[in-house]
Amino acid sequence: MKSDEEIKKDIKVFIDENGIFNIIFSGTENEPDNNARFAELTVEEIFRVLAEHPDKEFNLFVDLSTIQGIPYTSSKARGIYAKLGISKQVKKTAVAGNSAFMKYITLLVTKLSLRKGVKWFDDRNEAYAWIVKQK
Repeated sequence: MKSDEEIKKDIKVFIDENGIFNIIFSGTENEPDNNARFAELTVEEIFRVLAEHPDKEFNLFVDLSTIQGIPYTSSKARGIYAKLGISKQVKKTAVAGNSAFMKYITLLVTKLSLRKGVKWFDDRNEAYAWIVKQK
């Protein structure tokens, strides 16, 4: 199993100059244990950043566009990502990706988390422009 530091290299979570909450993935983990840990570290980082701003609401931009091929998302990882639905701080979400499979997984996790206001885009720039316009 990879170390947390190795896994975290592919995860960036931050609030940008437009006040948009960004989650940018530059890779994924296909080995089941690493895949679940990748999800845990991602969700931990998201909740850490949200906790720094407890009274704010954010629109979310998720960038999956640099991920190549068909990423593996274990059932354990899908369950971990579904926990994101409990955050009341996230309003609308734009997800950018380049794969029908990632779109399917995104929509599945969205359904499991009972989150509304999630929109999929094939183009990263179009997704970001849309989320910036949301109020």
